[in-house]
Amino acid sequence: MQFLATYLKLSQDFGGNEFGPYEDLEISLGSNQASCNIYIPPNFGVLPIHAKIIRKSPTDVVLTPAEQSAEIYLWKGRSRKPIPIYVPTAVKSGDSFALVSPAGPKFTIEFRELPPEIVKQRQESIAKKKGLSGMGRLNKDSMKAEVKRQAFTSLLVSAPAQLAQRALVFIKSGAIFQPRNIIIGLTLMSGWAFGGWSSCSRRTVIKQKETVEYKYKECQEDNAYIESLKEDRDYSFEAIVAWVTASEKLSRYLDDDKEIKNLVKQEAVSLFETDFKSNEYKWLLGENKGLSTQYKSWVKQVRAYDGLDSETKYLLTWMPPVEDTRRKTFSTILNSAEEETCSRGILKLTYRQAAQLGVEAQPDGIFIGKAKSISTPVKQFNVLQDNIVKYRLEEDLIPPVYRDPEDGEKNTEPKPETDKEKTKTQNTFCVYQTGDDQRDNNRSVLNALKRQYNRPDMEKSRPLAKLARVYAADLNNHNFTDKKFKSPINFEKKSIGIQLSKAEVSGTDWVKKKTAKAVARSLVIPCVIALKGDDDIKKVFFDEEYPEPDVIACFALSWRLQEDN
Repeated sequence: MQFLATYLKLSQDFGGNEFGPYEDLEISLGSNQASCNIYIPPNFGVLPIHAKIIRKSPTDVVLTPAEQSAEIYLWKGRSRKPIPIYVPTAVKSGDSFALVSPAGPKFTIEFRELPPEIVKQRQESIAKKKGLSGMGRLNKDSMKAEVKRQAFTSLLVSAPAQLAQRALVFIKSGAIFQPRNIIIGLTLMSGWAFGGWSSCSRRTVIKQKETVEYKYKECQEDNAYIESLKEDRDYSFEAIVAWVTASEKLSRYLDDDKEIKNLVKQEAVSLFETDFKSNEYKWLLGENKGLSTQYKSWVKQVRAYDGLDSETKYLLTWMPPVEDTRRKTFSTILNSAEEETCSRGILKLTYRQAAQLGVEAQPDGIFIGKAKSISTPVKQFNVLQDNIVKYRLEEDLIPPVYRDPEDGEKNTEPKPETDKEKTKTQNTFCVYQTGDDQRDNNRSVLNALKRQYNRPDMEKSRPLAKLARVYAADLNNHNFTDKKFKSPINFEKKSIGIQLSKAEVSGTDWVKKKTAKAVARSLVIPCVIALKGDDDIKKVFFDEEYPEPDVIACFALSWRLQEDN
């Protein structure tokens, strides 16, 4: 590793030449033959100095445009889709990049050892120098030099430093003092200042106007709905929902979304019946401290989280499935394709959900059969490979080791460490890649949800749509991390139920049912705690902002559901 060097190899379309080895702090590419390590004829459209490769260490390397207008396209690993880069970007062996356009001169980066003859010379030179070798070279001067080198490299690749270098050249050359440059500069600066101020002001005013109009309309609808509830003396479902949740808004949102509301009623009846027949909520009421502690932790973090409205927080509080015993890391559920699959974390997120929501997760997959059939790492990796195919994720969301290699090539990514965990069902296992999985981290999950809710297509979405967004991430090819992705589901309309039906996407009925069940939990579980919980449990779940429901309201809810069904 001590004598590792950087090599750059042109693609076969441009001759397949290999450049290197390079051990320099900086490797430059461009059309200025005198200044660049790798010369590229100007007829390809490259700048005099177009790109730089900066070495912080033999394998800590960054690729950066030499200036803002320099276009570079990077392929990470075996990705078939390049991404444009505008700032210093870390690269590793096997990554490729093209200049000017994806079809421009393309280089593959490789880190390899120096040729044997150079290594031999280097070793002899080191041995002769002061007669030192091995740990003898570890001294104050060498440490100081390395710290200085790494600090200088980090500074060089920063955007301000590169801007300062170009400004220094402009001043030293005397170009800044030419009258034409002074006039051009003053004109541009005044134009930018005025144009930027005008543009920003106009956008700000338009945005503020839209926000005020939207909030005003929402307020009017709230007032009208509250008045209708006051006039209602028939104990309607909507009136009881407002009574139980202490939120007329949630009641109105349900009333505006008839499809979800009808499903909520069905799921709420089922939850009440589950409680009366099998006492599924005992662990939530404190009889199993380990399980109730996890749910309490989720509630506490949701309530304390900034950036979410009160109604969304209320629904997210009761979103975790109460029947989940959580005795193991994994559990199995039926996904949007009605296929049994593994899930993880208190929200029971599938790997596909996590990947498409932007929650960092390790691949997992279900295996049904005998344990000895997946006793080796190779067999476990094959299970993961098969399940990755079923997820139907976009290639950028698939870890490189699981991607299909290009024609004629082999996937050289090292196989990850894997393990398995038995589920409650006989001969059913969740095979998974070991490592940090953010599905188990409540804060990371909430951060990912907040990013989702701040996306442009969610700015005016209601809390029911925000719940549906989480479940919709399990649908095929719904990459909510891609800013350019446009979902066929409109999350900003009043009725997310109607929008899911109109989308003509497989699995939307599952999304509706999951959303309705989460809403039903927000009605039934608070009532169960109010009716059966002790004072310590009630202190965990209820406070001034989210008060304990009136027990009369809970009895009314149970009666209303029985009457309507």
